[in-house]
Amino acid sequence: MSGIKLQQNAKKALRDASRSRIGDWFGALPNQIRGVRWLQSTNRYRVHCTQRYGTDLNAHTVNDPQLVGYIAASAPTHAIDGWSYLGRAVESVLRGDSGSAIHFGYYAELRAAMSLMACEALGIFNNRHPVVDSKGHTQPLPKVYNGSKLIYAGTHKIVWPCVIHWAGLRKAGVLIDEIIRPSGIAISEWIKNLNGNVPVRAIAQVWLKAWGVDLAIYDDDHNFRNEVSYRPSELKRPARLPADDAVEFVQSLWELFEPSPDRAFPAIELHLLGRALLAAGIALPDTATLQARCGLQQAEADVWAELLTARVDPLILAEAEEVSGLQEPRCHLQVIARASLLLYFSTMSCRQHLRQSAIGRPELRHWWAETGAARGLWPSDNIPDNPVDIWADVRDRITDLRAWRAALPAAPGFHALRSTQSQTLDLLGICELIGIWGLAS
Repeated sequence: MSGIKLQQNAKKALRDASRSRIGDWFGALPNQIRGVRWLQSTNRYRVHCTQRYGTDLNAHTVNDPQLVGYIAASAPTHAIDGWSYLGRAVESVLRGDSGSAIHFGYYAELRAAMSLMACEALGIFNNRHPVVDSKGHTQPLPKVYNGSKLIYAGTHKIVWPCVIHWAGLRKAGVLIDEIIRPSGIAISEWIKNLNGNVPVRAIAQVWLKAWGVDLAIYDDDHNFRNEVSYRPSELKRPARLPADDAVEFVQSLWELFEPSPDRAFPAIELHLLGRALLAAGIALPDTATLQARCGLQQAEADVWAELLTARVDPLILAEAEEVSGLQEPRCHLQVIARASLLLYFSTMSCRQHLRQSAIGRPELRHWWAETGAARGLWPSDNIPDNPVDIWADVRDRITDLRAWRAALPAAPGFHALRSTQSQTLDLLGICELIGIWGLAS
């Protein structure tokens, strides 16, 4: 879709970008920094990064170690900001404000992509984008073709071509195998054991191309982005989504991201495994097949066979596959659905770096405890030992909301919804909690 074309030297830079160097930075963080902040306060690029990088690049004085540190630290912090944007998008859905929901959903998607690229050793900056090689050196991404000439492309233009090229590389399939492991088994092993022959990187490319499509649409059609972010929405009067549909969507989103102490988000792993098997042309397996080919014990094989054969795609995955026009009542839900899936992927990519560096919930307390208190998830003097404990509150609120809806003689409007369920809606708008679960689990 994008009018920007990566040239061979830019593609080579992305192939050579060293994810392991980003992981090395996390692993080498001094103990006195790990539990205090994401990035040393003395890092030259911590503030005014793009301006300082541009100045240093022109003067040939780039501080590679500090720039690598900034890129690495930007990966989880972009993801955090992305979940915040998603929360504002969800709040907009629950207020019937589809224009703001699209605006915030797009920026959630953008931050997810920037986080993912930072994990993979590419900093998405202003128009000069540093790439980290295997020796820890940085070089700016070469110029790209815009249809008429070679240019240094800006943030909105460069991020999608980089993501979609990276998604087709072998390393994208390796990452999926590392971060999505139902029953501790990599997706590629599930496919191989069940006699599929589709490479996992082909599946990765399909998923990421679908989940980030708004980045391509907004780049190709400036009028589309301008209509969403700069033109008055009330003059367009898009079709209105019923409040009941909005609530159903938000409930589905939270249920998809139900956390687990062991696997972060097992529900989405289940659905992605099912989709991967179908994409590989594999019939959903029964217990005997899972025992014989995947080495599962009978009890575990029984559970997986039942889950896979009874699987019904959640609303989020269904909406993510649809691309509607701005005037359509579910357009904003589709953007949010895609943003949530791309955020999931980037968050799990960050989590892999953190886990491999033994940075877990205790070391990240400086972030999640303060963020949760600031967003009203818990009082500052009564912070939970484990943020996953808050899932019980979310689950209870969803249950209460579903019972309230079922008891009404007719579907509620937004006024009835907000006047009687305001506390529940406030909690369901704090999607930062999902980011906390993902990074700190």
